[in-house]
Amino acid sequence: MPGSRVALEEYKYQTLGENQIRILHLQPGEGDDTVFVEISIEELATVLDYEALSWEWGCNAEIEGIRIKDKNSSETQMMMKIKPNLLAALRHLRHGHKIRRLWVDAICINQIEQGNEKDDNTEEEKSSETDKNREKNREKSNQISVMTKIYGNASNVCVWLGDESEDSTKAIELIERIVQLEDVDSLVQLENDNSMDWEALIKLLKRGWFSRRWVVQVLMSLWYPQVWHYI
Repeated sequence: MPGSRVALEEYKYQTLGENQIRILHLQPGEGDDTVFVEISIEELATVLDYEALSWEWGCNAEIEGIRIKDKNSSETQMMMKIKPNLLAALRHLRHGHKIRRLWVDAICINQIEQGNEKDDNTEEEKSSETDKNREKNREKSNQISVMTKIYGNASNVCVWLGDESEDSTKAIELIERIVQLEDVDSLVQLENDNSMDWEALIKLLKRGWFSRRWVVQVLMSLWYPQVWHYI
């Protein structure tokens, strides 16, 4: 029918080798354009230049759709559901006219979906699903074991805290001033002179990203993370 949309198949992951990772090729786009990515499998020891994204997963369901396909594959585009916060991050990170190579945990690691078991599945179907989940568990365990290398080898790590709020800019500016201080006395003076900025910083530090257990691991593997938009 004219104007009707063709439903895309759900993306199916290719199996990773022991020392391999997936790289997300974020295609150019602007504004509310549909996000389109291509996935390549590359050797961790020889992977080409890429950036890593650290972001807050949050509690929202994976309800936003992106288009995805394996790089250099003749197959048509498929669909993947991701969290709204990740969709917002990808829209802000993508370039207008060139591809951006990223490593994003939620997409580059085959995640186990929870709560999707169907009671009416046959025993054969349940057994097949169990085998698939076991394989996903194995992959996730392997990827977690090399997480420090993945972040450490990235040319840059982008930290996505969410969309900008009315005082988040004040918080970031305060952080930049703190980094430039030379002694504790200067910090005390800064605290006395900028109470509103300190309140903004406290609000920023209450964001969910700072409670992620991977944050410490990320920060230890970085020289200087590039922080993007904030909640």
